[in-house]
Amino acid sequence: MNVDPLLAGYVLVLSRATVGLAFALSAAGKLRDPKAFREAVAGLRLVPSGWSAATAAGVLATEVAIVVLVTFGGPALLLGFVVAVGLLAVFSGALVMTLRRGVIISCNCFGPDERSLSPYDVVRNLLLVGCALAGLWAMRAPRESLAGLEVVLTTMMAVSLVVLVTNVHDVLPTLRRPFRPVNG
Repeated sequence: MNVDPLLAGYVLVLSRATVGLAFALSAAGKLRDPKAFREAVAGLRLVPSGWSAATAAGVLATEVAIVVLVTFGGPALLLGFVVAVGLLAVFSGALVMTLRRGVIISCNCFGPDERSLSPYDVVRNLLLVGCALAGLWAMRAPRESLAGLEVVLTTMMAVSLVVLVTNVHDVLPTLRRPFRPVNG
């Protein structure tokens, strides 16, 4: 398969920025109210109650590590994407198990939130997994480096993508509504 090296360059920058920003927002939200995140971990009832605080701290440390790894790149970039895929897979599995058990709880994925856990949280994680996998693909493809303005514009696209993905619980239901033209 012949891949355009410029496309691979764009995909890599977009993936790095999207994964890094998503995990930075997630970690920042948890740091704003660590107690709420510890309580959310306990409320999922997936780890023994005595392990909730350690699990919450481990998740937070891993999220910060992902941000550092994808930001600084180089040899660490591969590890950053792999850890991101792994952590998102664990998160998705935990969310699916919690949903299947019918536990009503807030995700607190990006900080304290009144919204109950829903399948949209799993969709968000799977979209981010896809982004990290795209980054892994782009790392292996022959690629061109982007110029400064291209990096800035691609990073702005990543910001838009993160806003879209982190609000998927509002976006998807809106897109599913039938279109009704406005009569003027």
